[in-house]
Amino acid sequence: MTDRVLKGAESKVIEELNKSLELDEKQYMGIYADYLIANGVILPPCDIGKTVYKVSCLGEIVPLNVANFRCSVITSPYMLIPFDNFGKTVFLTPEEAEEKLKEIKNNA
Repeated sequence: MTDRVLKGAESKVIEELNKSLELDEKQYMGIYADYLIANGVILPPCDIGKTVYKVSCLGEIVPLNVANFRCSVITSPYMLIPFDNFGKTVFLTPEEAEEKLKEIKNNA
């Protein structure tokens, strides 16, 4: 099954590339990732409808509702969060976010 899904992802990327030759590498990888997420090959870090907690640059914890997935998590209010931000600036629980905020303040 995985080979079939990966070939489907390659076909989807080729289809998108044929539409526009101006895609950069990030857009190309985004199309590929979106296809893999939609077909269950890549598992997102959380579910749609879940609240995640972002540590802001202002030293606040901002709750965000997960609205959708593409090559990143899309939240409401609208924000794109790359998957690799989880555990760095975005957390699944408020307690994890508080711990990170304390760590940042102690290192300041």
